[in-house]
Amino acid sequence: MIIYGLNIVLSFFLITLFNIQEQIENPFDQDGMDDIKLENYEIGY
Repeated sequence: MIIYGLNIVLSFFLITLFNIQEQIENPFDQDGMDDIKLENYEIGY
């Protein structure tokens, strides 16, 4: 019974870490709060 509970907690923890990695992997995708805002640096012609 303890093994099943530990397995669920470990799975939740690993999925959470994977989602965090996906969010911080690409800072230029404009999908998230910590992304680099490139619109601020555009040159208007």
